Amino acid sequence: MAATAKPAVQDEVTYMRPVSNCSGCGDTKVSWSVLEGMRRYNKEHKLKGKDRYEVVYVADRGCGNLQGWHDYRIVDTIFFMGSGVIIGEGIKESCSDKQVVITASGDGGYNFNLNAIKIAGKNKKWGAINVIYNNFVIRMTGGQIPLETDFDKEGVSLGYEEVIHVNPFHVNDNAELFKNLIDRYLKKQKVMVVADGVCVLDMMRDARAEGVKMGHFAKTEECLDVKFAMEKE
Repeated sequence: MAATAKPAVQDEVTYMRPVSNCSGCGDTKVSWSVLEGMRRYNKEHKLKGKDRYEVVYVADRGCGNLQGWHDYRIVDTIFFMGSGVIIGEGIKESCSDKQVVITASGDGGYNFNLNAIKIAGKNKKWGAINVIYNNFVIRMTGGQIPLETDFDKEGVSLGYEEVIHVNPFHVNDNAELFKNLIDRYLKKQKVMVVADGVCVLDMMRDARAEGVKMGHFAKTEECLDVKFAMEKE
């Protein structure tokens, strides 16, 4: 009896694509606001050259690390999921007085390392600006729903003096917020910024499925994504 040939096993297919947030995500908009806030702070205080402050942006695997490969190029360090805050505390020990360490993670990464977030909140030696990308989904591992979190209660209990919720797509307002938070950081205050925003593409898809008529977005010269792409070229 002839042996039956085993079916060939198809190798995993890897699709090459730029590593960045998709067009519906608000996370990169928050990143732009962080950098723009620092630029405005230096301009408002007429700081130039060696007197200027700069951002050291420390993120972790997940929503945070994708910013490093985006045109905004904001992320300076990337470690494992949930580690951004504790790595940021270590960097504060060695960076200059002109460097402001801002840490970030997604809502999934937040729950991976609450101890680190508490250490940053309770450490009186440094200020803290901790950004949480609260997009209500863990995209990096398939789209799971993260743990339900009351950031307002948890933030205060972890040592943060204020928990501020922002709409990630309000980039100008958020830039003003981050500009004002620089002084609070230098005064060793602790602030948690929670960027609440679902994927716009998901939101539009769900709305249309319910029969809601939606318009269409078009890229113009004022579009931030177009602007940064042109500057890169």
